[in-house]
Amino acid sequence: VRSLNIDNLYSIAYELRPIWELLKSHKDKELQKKGIDYENHLKGKWEANLSEAEKTKYEKAVRLSSLKNINDIKDVCKRYKLKCEEEEVKAKNTIFSFIK
Repeated sequence: VRSLNIDNLYSIAYELRPIWELLKSHKDKELQKKGIDYENHLKGKWEANLSEAEKTKYEKAVRLSSLKNINDIKDVCKRYKLKCEEEEVKAKNTIFSFIK
């Protein structure tokens, strides 16, 4: 216990959070506004950078979450799985075409 000091103490558990959460929780109203503005700026930038395929995937995920019937959810998941398997075959074929 005597060997413990500020120089040899280390955190062992971390949770990463967006920087805007820190700003938005600050007591200074100006920093809170900067946090909101920064969040909106980054989310807008990320949205603008999404490809159409990524947007489609996101929209499908949102639609899936709106399903209430477990059998409907299972059916949609089976279709997604088949689509993923098709994409895997295409990707492998592309890779093999470069290897040949």
